[in-house]
Amino acid sequence: MFIWPVFTFLIGIVDSCIPTQQVETTTTSTTTTSTTTTSTTTSPYVCPVCKEIYAVTSCPKDTATDYCLTAAQVGGVTYTLGQMSDGYGDSNTCSIDLACPSGILPVYTRSGGSTSSLGNLVATCSELTGVWQFKQTTNDPITNAVCRGS
Repeated sequence: MFIWPVFTFLIGIVDSCIPTQQVETTTTSTTTTSTTTTSTTTSPYVCPVCKEIYAVTSCPKDTATDYCLTAAQVGGVTYTLGQMSDGYGDSNTCSIDLACPSGILPVYTRSGGSTSSLGNLVATCSELTGVWQFKQTTNDPITNAVCRGS
């Protein structure tokens, strides 16, 4: 008789250890989005009327070994809208001061053909006419400018 109360006591302890709650499984997922920012060395184009004149797609080649540098290879091409730092032009003046790397010549294309320059190429365009020309001249309009090597 002594065993029966001990046995029921032990069954009560064991019975209290059996889990009686429902366990719900939860799945959590995490989505990670990464953003890549790409920058270009060409400044945003600021002249709404005057078209960009630096274009390697129109590279004037005098020999088979001639090549033109991209804007990124030049180190950036900057167009400016407004009066130049030397006071030339007005708020409607778009300008480019093209400085090519050492050993590479700035080359511009006019209606009379292409011509090389020995220094920086400074060209302006009036937003009223949309025509590029050399600063302070009325030469043939400039249609393209590039840094060309050979």
